[in-house]
Amino acid sequence: MTSLVRTLVVAAVFAVGSLSALALSSHDAGEIVRAQILINKVLEVMKKYQTSNLVLEAPAPVAGNSGKYVLPYLADGQMTEWAGKIVNITAGKIVGEKVGEKATDAVASKIPFGGLAGGLIKKKSKEMTTVAFLGGPEFIRKHSNQSFNTLEDYAVYLHARHSHDAGFQNALAAAMAVYPALEGTYEAAIQKAYQTQAAQAAARAAAATPASKS
Repeated sequence: MTSLVRTLVVAAVFAVGSLSALALSSHDAGEIVRAQILINKVLEVMKKYQTSNLVLEAPAPVAGNSGKYVLPYLADGQMTEWAGKIVNITAGKIVGEKVGEKATDAVASKIPFGGLAGGLIKKKSKEMTTVAFLGGPEFIRKHSNQSFNTLEDYAVYLHARHSHDAGFQNALAAAMAVYPALEGTYEAAIQKAYQTQAAQAAARAAAATPASKS
């Protein structure tokens, strides 16, 4: 089923190829807005742990681009070329979320599936349109040198290492454009990481406290 959906999406994307640039620019403009919403939600999560002075530890990325999900930042902290390309496209041509939705609907309309498959196809078409417009997955991987095999670790790393960087909102939006599932994973992954590390810190503190003598 997955391979069939992917094949149909590829065919549909090429069938409406003239809409690719339009869909990318408007869709990613929407991603920037959604990225800011996610950042605001995470700030609320962080407030719960401010009194404990907990600093979230970043998981170690896979060195190189062999992981399933490549990061929008290079090892030296600079934004990748593909992420910068998305930001530049968005800055140069923001035409509104509704236009992007129409372009995506045009892609989805070429595929003879509906019902429960509709959401999957629509999300996959957005992802593949973005990747195709950037030059394909080869271009993205060629210009990346850090990656992860899970979106949960990916999200925690982005937050822990780069959430205070200038332009982080744009980098997160670029990552969401390439990996749409990140939007639904980001907040929960970070909240879980805070909870886990807070529990570990409490356990260490308890172990270091001498037992009271009766």
